Amino acid sequence: MKKLLYVEDDELSRDAIRRLLKKYFVIDVVKDAQEALEIVRKNTYEAVLMDIGLGLGMNGVDLSKEIRKVKG
Repeated sequence: MKKLLYVEDDELSRDAIRRLLKKYFVIDVVKDAQEALEIVRKNTYEAVLMDIGLGLGMNGVDLSKEIRKVKG
């Protein structure tokens, strides 16, 4: 099954997406950009789904740029 990384700071959204997509993907869910960067260094994903506004710290656009550097 394909792997998906979902980055979302809102708990209700994390739960909803996990329930909706669990039969299609193995889903790793993290709540912020720092956790996302740590996990992409250790795993390979077919897709990354993320919130554009991640609260404190890096936003979704900046995180996308950093993920590309890691997986470059």
